[in-house]
Amino acid sequence: MPPAKQPPAIMSSANCDFRGYRTISQHLNDLKKENFSLKLRIYFLEERIQQKYEESSEDVLKREAELAHGEAERMTSLVDSESQHRLDLERELAVKTEECRELLLRCGQQAQKDRCKKKLSRDTVRQI
Repeated sequence: MPPAKQPPAIMSSANCDFRGYRTISQHLNDLKKENFSLKLRIYFLEERIQQKYEESSEDVLKREAELAHGEAERMTSLVDSESQHRLDLERELAVKTEECRELLLRCGQQAQKDRCKKKLSRDTVRQI
């Protein structure tokens, strides 16, 4: 065990009080400096965290904007594709409708021919 620290030689009480005050005052000043340093450090750390948060928020917003833009382009492409498909179907319908009209017209003409032939054959049979 180390020897106990011996108190300094006997001093006057005024000198002892002054040294105690000086030591406490110095310690208080050191604590104030450390407190200021810690507050400054906290301030800069909070600022750095805020900057990172803002950067990450901007990155998230940019990413969402890019995704939305991509989705809009995909939807536009899909609409264009569907519009083209609809136009193709409408053209095909127009062609089929025209074919049906022609077929009906031919059927009508054929029916008329058949009626004429029938009438002609009846008239021929009557004449005979």
